[in-house]
Amino acid sequence: MIQLPFDGIINDLARSYAGEALNTSRWVEEERCQDLLRLLDFMEFLDGDARSTEFDGWEVQEELSIDALPSIATHSFDLIEQRSQNFDGHRIDYQLRPYPSAGAAHELELFCLLGDALNSQFQVFHFDPLECAFTQLVAPPRVVQKLLDNMGRCWQQTTPPRAAFIIATRHQRIAFRYTGIAYRSSLISAGCAIQTLSLVSQAHGIQGCVAGGGNSELFSQCVGEPESQIASIAEFGYA
Repeated sequence: MIQLPFDGIINDLARSYAGEALNTSRWVEEERCQDLLRLLDFMEFLDGDARSTEFDGWEVQEELSIDALPSIATHSFDLIEQRSQNFDGHRIDYQLRPYPSAGAAHELELFCLLGDALNSQFQVFHFDPLECAFTQLVAPPRVVQKLLDNMGRCWQQTTPPRAAFIIATRHQRIAFRYTGIAYRSSLISAGCAIQTLSLVSQAHGIQGCVAGGGNSELFSQCVGEPESQIASIAEFGYA
């Protein structure tokens, strides 16, 4: 797996999402301030002409390498640390990941869609943060194709993306504790996760784009679970 310009500080940031104090003094001791400056420089680099510029050895390309998707998912959604605690009789598994979650319970899940229109092959995979690996799901190819087609239309493109990540929420994991705001909390966390996906994709040299044409009904058919259990709330695709 390649090293990204923000690997040195991501664990501390994840712990701050879970409510721990951010000990920036340790960054000085461990010379992590340089990593933080590199991250800020990298974000400024992305605001420029990223397709024709190189940042410290990372050159952003237009072509998608499917082989990079597992590494992108791992950097964006991997499980840094897991803890357990009882809350009002409920056992909660606290997880530290590279994005926030209400109560650090992490109700978001990541799915990857792959499409090859020329060979009529359409697949969907679920990312397991514990194993840092994808598991292929049995999904109707036409449903996967429709999801990708919807993203293409959202971008006003005639062809669908070759690959896409869908972030879905199992908001019932946090609903008992955050009654009335569980779905809203999931949307906020998903926004941060999308930002992480974008940064990590760019660091891998791949251009991606957010899509806003999600279809929870199609996604439910794709994964074989009712919308009341899992719902798609964010999409990030690659042309």
